[in-house]
Parts: sequence; structure tokens; C-alpha cells
Amino acid sequence: MRRLAVILPLAALVAAGLTAVPAQAVPLPTSGVTAYSVDTGALPGAGWGTRFALESSAAGASGNALGGGGLTVGGISGGTFARVFVSPPTGGGFAVGTYDIREVATATEARVQIDGGTPAECSTVSGTLTVHEVALDAGEVTRFAGSVRGNCGEGEPVFAQEIRWNSTVPFIRLTAPVSTSTPSTTVTVAVPSTATFGQVIGSGTDAKVRVVNDGCSNRTVTGGTSCPITIAATPDFFGPAQDLLTLPDGGAGRKIPVTVVGYDTASGAYAPLSPARLLDTRRRVGIPTTTPLGGGRYVDLQVTSRGGVPSTGVSAVVLNVTVVAPTSQGYVTVYPTGTSKPTASSVNFNKGWTGANLLTVKVGTGGKVRIHNYAGNTHVVADVVGYYNAPTSTRTSGYGGYSGIEPARIADTRLDADPLQPGWYLTTGYDFGEFNPHITAFAVNITVTRPTGSGHLTAWDGEQFPAPKTSTLNFTAGRTVPNMAIVPTSECGADFCPEDPTIPLMGVLNTSNGNAHVVVDLVGVYDDNTLDGMWRFRPLAKPTRIVNTKLAQGINGAVGAGATKTVAVPDTVSTFNSMAVVTNTTANKPTKTTVLTLWNDDIARPGVSNLNPYAGQLVSNMTITDIGADWGFKVHNATGSTNLVIDVAGTMENYPAVADPGAAADLRADGVDALRDRAAQRATGDTRASAPHLTGTPVSFAPRQR
Repeated sequence: MRRLAVILPLAALVAAGLTAVPAQAVPLPTSGVTAYSVDTGALPGAGWGTRFALESSAAGASGNALGGGGLTVGGISGGTFARVFVSPPTGGGFAVGTYDIREVATATEARVQIDGGTPAECSTVSGTLTVHEVALDAGEVTRFAGSVRGNCGEGEPVFAQEIRWNSTVPFIRLTAPVSTSTPSTTVTVAVPSTATFGQVIGSGTDAKVRVVNDGCSNRTVTGGTSCPITIAATPDFFGPAQDLLTLPDGGAGRKIPVTVVGYDTASGAYAPLSPARLLDTRRRVGIPTTTPLGGGRYVDLQVTSRGGVPSTGVSAVVLNVTVVAPTSQGYVTVYPTGTSKPTASSVNFNKGWTGANLLTVKVGTGGKVRIHNYAGNTHVVADVVGYYNAPTSTRTSGYGGYSGIEPARIADTRLDADPLQPGWYLTTGYDFGEFNPHITAFAVNITVTRPTGSGHLTAWDGEQFPAPKTSTLNFTAGRTVPNMAIVPTSECGADFCPEDPTIPLMGVLNTSNGNAHVVVDLVGVYDDNTLDGMWRFRPLAKPTRIVNTKLAQGINGAVGAGATKTVAVPDTVSTFNSMAVVTNTTANKPTKTTVLTLWNDDIARPGVSNLNPYAGQLVSNMTITDIGADWGFKVHNATGSTNLVIDVAGTMENYPAVADPGAAADLRADGVDALRDRAAQRATGDTRASAPHLTGTPVSFAPRQR
């Protein structure tokens, strides 16, 4: 389970005169420190934060030498008394260097033991202690500076602790959301006597500390003055990581330990909503008239502060956009208000066609998105089904990450020969075993086929009635029509699933005037932010075209019958941490009615479909397609020949992201599972952790009448 982080309070950021404040010089201490210990980490079962902070100014702070070359530092913090015992390996003494640790000393391990009241107690310890400074008098410690990176038991997250007694060796703590750079912090290095410094050296790999501006290295600094070093970091896992900056001076060097704490936020996470109508040009919803949208015209639709979408902290919204009775062939493009119109299409249509397409759209100026109609007149309907959080979001619950799965067919009424009757609904889901309680929404492709009437399907969690008064998929008699949907889930319950009531389910309701067969393909899931190795959404500035077969862009020419083409996702839209692409895929007038399937380049073609265009049709569907280790995905066309257009709205990114592109590339070369596992390790602090493999079994029930 993920240990959720909290931002450290300002008081906890102060230690020995060092404060992580942007654009502010931070002096190093010049006088001895009596005793302090600052413990940064997680209380087991709680959030990342400061477990214990005891500074030299605290009442009751004390440090004492122990027999055998050890020491204890303790005192009262926040009304809680705690002590830290530190001793060298048995039969030896401390020297500058790094030691493995246990709660009791051994011949090869040093002792680090934390006791006292909650939250400081840590009865089982493993990890390392790095001694930066130690002075001994007749074998007893008189001065000590050390950094601990430890673990309070198997499966528990790491913590970091700084221990000082009569030492002027400073340390710095920086905090930021994972995958986000910390503010730059300037450290002023006091130089009591003239010194010539070499190039500053960083020893850590996890902390990702970098020198932004260096006024000390490779220069001689006059005694009685100072020089500045400005640093920043990009934490790429939850909790603390450590680095040690050493400024060579011809002797032991000036040492500056740095602890970097990464914490979780809602950035890029998805929040599902009950579908809500934001626009209907037929009924003055979201617009003051009932005039259809004319050719070359647009409407700026307010999406924030409506339908459950917050007023701030939103990066993108997920809209189901329906065109109704267009007077000519054409398309509408939906993009952020305030940006130039992209070379992209969102809903493509033939004259007279009524249909929908799910879209993921970055929010633009004023919390609006622009809906632009290319030609003719058409009514437009838009329903919001969810949104992605921006880095500025302050949400602490109600959101989660995404993970693709190997696409699986979870419902197909054709297998039972009985179509879904008008006013009837089917309930379907997927049994993920131990992960069931944490699945909050499905990403599915829903297809209606062989309908005897016209109307629409509504997809929802299947639990609450009445179902939402919105449409998921619109169709006419005799036509096969798909549409992607992101659908909140409900639990199966003990009545239907006595062996596991937590199996996630969704419902599909037929509100047409005829019978219709329904197919549901599951391509991914959203969680409640507790599963490690999930992904977060990164929107592009606006939709970006990566495939246009007519121009030999991405795919060289139309895709023929039975052909499979590979699309290499360009680095203009992807990163080293990209795991899936969120796209709008358009079939441009196939020569025969056909089936198109998109899937991960690393696996065999699954038995699912993404588009089912009929001959001569111009039609789109949103796709969330996992990409392989080489950033690729495949497209298969069943029959005839068709041109394709694919526009990218954004990517799903590994979370926490691996900040080092070189390390990410090396992991990716071993397969995307290696990258996912690294994210799980950085989320838990456990180097043995692995991302969950979301596989399971479809669960479906006989259709019922509402």
C-alpha cells in the first residue's frame, strides 16, 4: 500500500540554521550544537512526514557519551520523549564512513535504536548510518555527526534521521511532490580561514540533488568571508532520500548532508464523476440559444465549477461529446480555450449522423474548452464524466491512478444469443482478486451491434437508480457503433458475489426503442490511490497529430485488409516514463465495413475492438493504448482498406516518475514492467516491491429490467 505523504511544516524544516526556503541564503552554523536528532519518515500505517524532531534549542535536549564509543541523543518534542542510541560495531570504534545498522550492534553492524513514546518508537531497524564527523577521547565520543537511512521493519517505509552532538556539520532538508523539482535553496558556506576549494561532489543517487549555481567550487575564498552554493532536487519516490555534498578543501572537505523528502499529491490523478450535462445546443444548456453550431463557428464551454468539476486544480476533463443531425460531412475539434486551433479532429461524422465520442481535453483559459465546428450546422451535446487533477490541486482524497491491462472482453450478449431489450440493463465486471476493493473505475470500449431500433446506451456504476440522464453511445437501427467510456464501479455485494462481495462492476442500460447486442472490452482501470505502480495523466498543450496515413505520417499509406502496422510514438509527445497514449483515432472512409484494434507493441493482438466503421464512414473513437518498451503500439485492420488519423491528447506516466532519463531508459530496455516495479519500490521504500499485475476473470450477470 502507498504511504501518502504530508508536507512538512515549516518548523520541521529548521535544523542548525538551515531552512529550505526558495531564493534565500542559508548560513551554515558557526557554533557547536549541543544535541539534536531530526527523524524524517513515516509513522507505520500513516503518512509521510516528520515522525520526531528535536533540535538543539528544544527544552530538555541532551546528548551523552556511552561506553564502547557510542552516544545517545534525546529529549522532548511535541510532548513526546524519545531517544536515539548509537554505537559502533562490537569490538570497534566509529570512524568517518558508512555502516550497516541494526537495533543491536553486531561484529559487522552498528547500533541505531529509537525508543520512547509514539510516534518515535522503532523496534526493528535495518539500513545504513553514514558518519560525517566523529571525535573520541579515551575511546568515548565527544563530537558526532551522522545520517541514518533506515527501515522500521520488513515492509515498512524508509525513514531518514540526522544525529548531531557538539558538531557543526550541517544538513539541509528539501521537500517537493514526487517528480517535481524543489525550490532552489542557496547555502552560504562560511570560510573562517582562507581555503582553496575543488569541485563540489554529490554522493547520492536517490536524492537527485543537483547544483543550480556554484560560487564555491574551483576557487580560493578569503578567510572571514563566504561563498554560495544553490541546490535543488527532484524526488522520484515517496519519503526521504539522502545525498552528501562534499566541497574539497585539501583536507577532510566541507560536508553538507542533504535529505530530500518526496510526497504524494493529486497531480495527474483521475477523479470520476456521475455523468453531468454541460452543453446541449438544442435546449440552452451551457449556451443561451438553441441555434446549432455553424460551420467555422465555436463555443467556449465553461467546464470548471460545473457538474462536480472543481473551480481550480484541474488539468483536463473527460467529456462525452455528441453531434446531432449535422447538415454536412465534417468534424468538430475540442481543445483548450486560449490556444490556437490544432491540426486535429475530435468527433468526425457523415451528413445526418448522430453519434458520440469520448474525449480527454486540457482545460484552457478561464476553465473553458473550445468546441469548433469545421463545416455545416450541427447540434452538440457534452457530458462530463470525470477530470484529471493539476499540480495545483489541493485534493487529498477521491482520486486515483490508472493502469492499463491486457485488453479483455468482459461482456458479449451475442454469446447468449439474446440481445439487450429496451429498458433492460446488463451488469458486468472483472475479478482482480486482492485488488478488487481498490478499483474505482473502468476504462472500457462499448460496442452496440445489430440494433433493431435507434437510441442510446448509458453506462454507469450499475448500482444506483435511476441511471444518469446522459448518453454514452448513440446509434441508429442496423449500425454497429463503438464508443469508449470511463465508468465508475460499484461493489458486487454479498447477494451476487458471496465469495468476494468487493468485485467491481458496471452497468449498461439500453434506452433505445429496439433490441441491441452489446459488447464490452476492458482496457484499463483506475484505483483509489492505494495501489503502487499506477500511472498519472500528463496532458499535452493541445491535441497533437502523430498519424495521418494520407500524408504517410506515422504509417506509410492506408492500412490494408488483415494488415498490422506499428506506430512509434515520437518523443515530441512522450517521455521516458510514458506508459500509454490517450488518443483520438479516426477511420477515414474504409472501403469495407471493418474492425480496427489498437494494442501494446509488446503483446500478442487481443480479441477486442476499438473502432467498427462501416464502408465510407468518417468516424472517431477515443483510445487509451499501452505502449511497449520501445514506445510503440500496433494497429490491425480486419478487412478492406482504410486511412487513419491519430491525435494524442496526452500520456499516462509512470508514477513516481524516474527522474533520471538514463536510468529510465535502462529500466525500459528491460521491459516496461521493470519501470513499473521501480515506481512501486519508490512508493513503498521497499526495494523488493513490485507493481501489481492486474489480471483476472470476467464476471457477468443475466440482463435485468430496470
